[in-house]
Amino acid sequence: MIAVGAAFKFYSGMDVKRAPKWMVRIYLEFIYRLFFEPKKQLKRCGWIVYTLLKIFMKHGEENAGGKGLAT
Repeated sequence: MIAVGAAFKFYSGMDVKRAPKWMVRIYLEFIYRLFFEPKKQLKRCGWIVYTLLKIFMKHGEENAGGKGLAT
């Protein structure tokens, strides 16, 4: 699976404003989009953070269960 973000919208010519070139060049376009589409982006980012936390917690529980904790 490959994350393409809004690439299809940008390259298909849809009326979506891109970040300034300097932000694109240093990979900060997501910050621009976060400020100009906060409702959409925060919902998406919140879901990603929630899912990652669940994965990390599950992984931590599996690793701690088999090895024991040193005190």
